[in-house]
Amino acid sequence: LAIEIDVAVISIWKPNSIRIQLKPDSHIDAEEIRQINNAKNKLAEKKMHAVVFIPHNSSSITKEARELASRKEIFDYAVCKTIVVQTLAHRVIGNFYISVQKPPVPMKLFSNENDALKWMSQKLTKACN
Repeated sequence: LAIEIDVAVISIWKPNSIRIQLKPDSHIDAEEIRQINNAKNKLAEKKMHAVVFIPHNSSSITKEARELASRKEIFDYAVCKTIVVQTLAHRVIGNFYISVQKPPVPMKLFSNENDALKWMSQKLTKACN
C-alpha cells in the first residue's frame, strides 16, 4: 500500500514501518511536510510505527520544513525515525537536524536501508514490549 504525492512516495515498508522516499529534484517546504505527514498517518492507522526517510540525491529541504518536521505532532505514534543518506550534504543536514532541532523520538542516520531496518526493528521491539 502506498500514497504518492508530488514530492514523495509514502508506503508501508515492513510491518509497523513507514517508508518515505523523496522524488528526484523535490524541494520540501512546510506544506510538503504536512502532506507527507498526512499520508504517513493514514498508512500508520494510529498504530505505533517506525519511519525511514530517504531523500533523493537531488532533493532539498527548507529551514521551515526542518523546524516543522521536528515538532511533536509530526511524530504521533512514531517510535523512531531513520534517515538514509547518500550524500555528504544530506548527512550534514541530517546531523544538524538531529542535534539542533532535537526531534522527540530516537533518530539516527544510516547509509543503507538494511542497517536502518535493523535499528528500527530493535526500537520497535522495545517499544512494543
